[in-house]
Amino acid sequence: MKWVGLDQGTAPASEDERFGIDMRLNTKRFALLLAAAGMAVTLTGALSGAARADTNSVMTTCSAQYKVDKAAGKVPANQTWPQYYSTCAAN
Repeated sequence: MKWVGLDQGTAPASEDERFGIDMRLNTKRFALLLAAAGMAVTLTGALSGAARADTNSVMTTCSAQYKVDKAAGKVPANQTWPQYYSTCAAN
């Protein structure tokens, strides 16, 4: 039987040779890929956490200001909280 891809026409010494796979190299590549994916997930989580903290800070500030303005009669009667918040958050 002649094996495809081998010049000598002899059977390969192992299944790894038959399929042209260096298992150690593939294991290293997999470990590197897994580490890169883990770092990407961690970085994404950290960035989204910072964005949430900033959004919560703005919302807390605007909410406190809304209560003060509403009590002082500075909020127009037809203005809703989402409208007020949009204006407040933009500033």
